[in-house]
Amino acid sequence: IKILPPDVNESQKHFTYIDNDTIRFGLKAIKWLWDGPIDVLLSEQDKWPFQSIFDFIERTWGDVINKRALESLILSWALDSFGERASLLASIPKMSAFQKELESKRETSQLWLFDMGDATLVVHFELERALPMGLEERNKWEKAMIGYPVSGHPLEWIEGFIKSKSKNLAAVLDLLHSWNDE
Repeated sequence: IKILPPDVNESQKHFTYIDNDTIRFGLKAIKWLWDGPIDVLLSEQDKWPFQSIFDFIERTWGDVINKRALESLILSWALDSFGERASLLASIPKMSAFQKELESKRETSQLWLFDMGDATLVVHFELERALPMGLEERNKWEKAMIGYPVSGHPLEWIEGFIKSKSKNLAAVLDLLHSWNDE
């Protein structure tokens, strides 16, 4: 069975049946994410998919998603459609400042006066540039956040080495199969 990672636009509360060969991780499996935020995420997800990290922050931050839950969503693969994990992690301070600016504008009604109700006119930030996480680091964080590495098998890094040292393995396997057929 193929196990798909959690995704804020597709995951439900619990593991979700996709087809006979595929299931998707549920949001409840993510460490530091509890029922309240999950219910709000699902409610927002039902309205329309999250379009960007800005849309996600605007619709969920504050009482619903805090810094720890955001880190957990990033490290578990649930926000990968919005950017590379290392860049998203490095941008958490910018995300927090962005949300504080949104809240401030809402409290003083500036968002509506100057943006004429169009939240897309709010100044966005650029994601921090960071070196992408390697397979080993992604697997480590996925295991810590959801208990299972979904980016790949922890020993995939050794596959190339094994193939280079076992060039004639296919011929040996063919020989073994031919002996078994006799």
